[in-house]
This record gives sequence, structure tokens and C-alpha cells, in this order.
Amino acid sequence: MPRFVGAKKSARWLLAGVFAAAVGVAAHSRPQERAGNAAQYALAPGDVWVRDVTLISPELPAALPHAHVVVRGERIAYAGEKMPGGKASGVTIVEGAGRYLTPGLIDGHVHLAEMPRPADGTPSPFAPAYFRQLPRSYVYFGFTAVVDLNIVDRERVEQIRKAEVAPDIFDCGNALALANGYPMNYAPPERRFEMYPNFLYDPRQADAIPKKYSPAEHTPEADVGRVADGGGICVKAHYEPGFDPRAERLPVPAEEMMLQVRHAAHAHHLPLLLHANSLEAHRFAADVGVDAVAHGLWNWQAPSDPGGAQPPAAVREVLDAERRAGIAYMPTSRVLGGLADMFDPAFLDDPRVAKVLPAELIAWYRTPDGQW
Repeated sequence: MPRFVGAKKSARWLLAGVFAAAVGVAAHSRPQERAGNAAQYALAPGDVWVRDVTLISPELPAALPHAHVVVRGERIAYAGEKMPGGKASGVTIVEGAGRYLTPGLIDGHVHLAEMPRPADGTPSPFAPAYFRQLPRSYVYFGFTAVVDLNIVDRERVEQIRKAEVAPDIFDCGNALALANGYPMNYAPPERRFEMYPNFLYDPRQADAIPKKYSPAEHTPEADVGRVADGGGICVKAHYEPGFDPRAERLPVPAEEMMLQVRHAAHAHHLPLLLHANSLEAHRFAADVGVDAVAHGLWNWQAPSDPGGAQPPAAVREVLDAERRAGIAYMPTSRVLGGLADMFDPAFLDDPRVAKVLPAELIAWYRTPDGQW
């Protein structure tokens, strides 16, 4: 894995005290020694020394209080309980007493180029301010790397990537949406095929696909090839019949087609992530054997067991099938938390919101147009 943020930015963020995780070291970087003779890791000019901090790291069984961490260049040079040796001349010292330090966080499911618009669909006048702030907001909360699962505006993402303060950005290219299915259905018919150049051609809908698009250019193999050629680190596909059972059902891919997507992805050494949030969709994921599901199994599509202490038997069976298949799980639980926040009249008063959203956008959210 590549680095997540540069050393110069790291020192600046540490000195600002924004968030200890912004030390800017790669999440995969392992200190050369957790404990032992720290003197062999003598401080050198240019180092960043975080001292007397409480260290929280995935490989530790518990928080390590009064720890010392030395960052040299773009790597962790030392982390442990003993003070590093050598003189502190030319070293940036960050007092960590009373603070917590963790390797940079990774948000594996973001959509960077999208933001809420007015109800009439017109571009938001707050977009420039929002996208200037967005990369800083991720860093503020300790995220030093993000993965955009569906690039719908490459130019916008590249602008964010070039920001002076920003997480490292990885992506899965343009998602493999089934023609006229989710999420293509949200785009105007005259634009949706341009927005989703990697759409999967569905012979069942031949009359609903513009004739200029060749079926041969939109096979699973062709679409995955474009993702790989564009530097994508994963392949994103969808199984979404719709969110409202009262509405017309959206087209969904056949199992044979998704098996072809999986085969093509693995041929390029890329994992296949499937959007799924219902019992039907997660059962499809288990049958296909995707590498990961994006979203929890929220829509049970089955009555709860008496007493409600356990999910329905059908839900448990599908979850067990995913576990046996070794399918990774991306619960995205903040989606549900975000829905709850929409009904909290005090949410916009949370001081943390003002740290990550432009003031003019927050003001618009308070208007009737902003709460549609």
C-alpha cells in the first residue's frame, strides 16, 4: 500500500493539534520495534517526536499510555514506552500528554463528487465552498485515506486530490451499474449513459438503451478492463431492486452476469464489491460469492421472530452463508445514523458540524429549501 499523507503536511497538522491521527503515517506502517532499547532509534534532525501520548493501534491488545512515537520522513521510525535516544536538535516535538494517537483512518466508502442540491436539481451555489472544505474535513477527523467507490466526476475528484491538505484518494473507477438500474435511474435518461460509461449492457432492455452503445463495449470484461486501465483498486457493482416496495421494481443483474463480473475482476486482481442492503440482495451476494458487500442487511423483507430478540431465520441464514463464503462486510452504519440526524432539530447546532461544513451551507440547510 502507498503512503497516505506527506511528512511536511503531517508535522503541520500535528502542530495545529487538529487531531492526533493526522500524524500522517501509513496505516500499514509497523514501527520497527514496539519496545526494547529505544536508544538504537536515535532522534535525527527533521524527525517528528510525539511524546507521552496514549497510543491506540490495531495490533495492540489495549491502549498504551505514556508512549513515544517518532515519525521520520513518511514512516514510523519508532513507537514504544521508552523515550527515543539522541538529542532533540532539529526535531519537532509534539506534547501528547492527555491526547490520543492512532494510525491514520481509512474511509473505504465515500462519494467525493456528490453533494446535496436544491429540490429542483439545479447546481448548488455552495459547491465551490463545500468542495474546498471537503478534503480538510476528512483530515480533521483523522482520515488520511479514502476510497471513492463510484467516480461520476473525475475532474472534481482530481481537484480534491490536488488540495494542499487532503487524504490520499483511491477509487474503483466508474461503477458497473446495470443499464437503467440503480444508481443510473436517478440520472436523467438523456444523461445517465454518459454518467455511467461502464454500464452493463442488458439484452432484456435493448429497446431502452441508445443504439450508439455497442453491447460488445459494455460486457463485464470490457467494463472491468476500463476500471483496471484507469488505476481502479476495486470493482463496484449493484443489486438494488428499489427502496420502496410500492414503486416499480428496478432492473437487477442476473447471477450469470455477476459471475462474469467477478471472474473479470479477479483476472485483473481486483476485488468485487456489491451494493446490497436487502435480504434478496445479500442472498444474491452469497450465491455469487462476491468479495465484499457494501451496506448492511437493513431490509429484512421478513417478519421478526416472536419477541424480536433475534433477526428472522431467513436473515440469519443469509448472514451465515456470507460468513461461510468469506465475504467481507462493509456495514456503513453511519447511513442509518445520518437518517436519524435528519430528524434531530438540534443536529445543525452541533459545534462539530461547523468544523467541517461551510457556514453558508449550514445556513441553507436551515431553510425550507435545504430540508426537502
